[in-house]
Amino acid sequence: DIPQKIDQPLPEEYSDKQLIVRVETDGSVFLNRDNVGLLGLAERLREVFGQRGGKRVVFLDAADGVLYGTVVQVMDLVRGAGAETIGVVPDSIQASP
Repeated sequence: DIPQKIDQPLPEEYSDKQLIVRVETDGSVFLNRDNVGLLGLAERLREVFGQRGGKRVVFLDAADGVLYGTVVQVMDLVRGAGAETIGVVPDSIQASP
């Protein structure tokens, strides 16, 4: 399935906040709070990058148990979508309230 193009303004959530890609053990992929799926991640990131200025920084947060190959695949998609910097969220931040 090809993600549908959305011609809507950028949600406020993406306008000035950090972009966090979260990968769950069940294969779900989230961009901030939106479940975009693996197939929709790159397109959604391109939309976000196209509508906002500044550096293209994305933070990657993978749940315990996500396969290394899946994490690498997500990183490749993020880089291919135009991210200049990919940061990894350490476990200590996940556990904080």
